[in-house]
This record gives sequence, C-alpha cells and structure tokens, in this order.
Amino acid sequence: MLNPIEKLEAFRSKNGLSKGQLAQMMGIPVKTIEPWFCPGPSGYIPGKKNLRRIQDFLADKLPEAVRRAETTELEREAERRSEKIKYLLLLLEDELRWFKDTPQKEARQVLRRQIYFNDVGYISSLLGMLGDEEMFQRWKTLTNYRFKGLRGGGDGKSKN
Repeated sequence: MLNPIEKLEAFRSKNGLSKGQLAQMMGIPVKTIEPWFCPGPSGYIPGKKNLRRIQDFLADKLPEAVRRAETTELEREAERRSEKIKYLLLLLEDELRWFKDTPQKEARQVLRRQIYFNDVGYISSLLGMLGDEEMFQRWKTLTNYRFKGLRGGGDGKSKN
C-alpha cells in the first residue's frame, strides 16, 4: 500500500502537475513540498499537520481525478465507436446503392434471402433514436426485440 507521499506523487504525475502547481493547489509553499519528493537522506517526511493536509487533499482530489479519468476513458471509447459506426454507415450506403442501382431484381432477391429484415427495422429504429436521449430512453423502455443477425435466417419474413 502506498504511503501518503507516494499517493501524492502518483496524483501529481498522473495529472501532469509540476511540484509548483501541486503546491499551489494544496496551498503550501513549493519549498515545503519539494523535500517530500527527494529520495534518501535529503528528503524528509512531513509533520502531522502537513500529513493531515495531504490526506485531506487526496481525499478531496482523488475521487474527482478518478471521475475525470473515467469520463475521459468513456469519451475516448465513445469517439472510437462513433467513428466505426460512421465508417460502417458509409460502407453500408455504398453497398445498398449497388442493390438500388442494379436493374435486375434477382440481385435484390439474393439480398432478401440473406438478410433478416426485422433486424433492419430494429437497427434503423435504434440509429434514429440514438439522435435524441429522451426519445432513446422511451424507445429502450418499449423495445423488447432482440437482434437475430446471422441466427435469424434470411427469408426476409418475420420469425418471431
């Protein structure tokens, strides 16, 4: 388990703070905290008053830093997945345009055998509802359809 100084150093480095910035955040002169981070005999352990100040600071800041890190991770994951969906939609539109522009109905019949069209309705509805949070939450409450994908068969007819 980390001691308070190790926790403080982990917080400082994780947040990219200089010792001066950390000192300012804590309301302590930088000359006071610099020796805390020196290894060996040149460093010293803070007194009880400053140890309490460190513990209070970490108790206040760590939950905020964790929340910020989680939000950042969530945002990164949402960005990554949003980009994938954007490219998938571009690819899907390109593939569907081929079926739209092909004059032979036999090509579309092949598609109808391959795709379970209730899934298409579900995906289309989900995409539409994701555009508005309130509508999405209502849709989510009312929807009990389960995507069948490859399990659904492909005659284009409902198989509930």
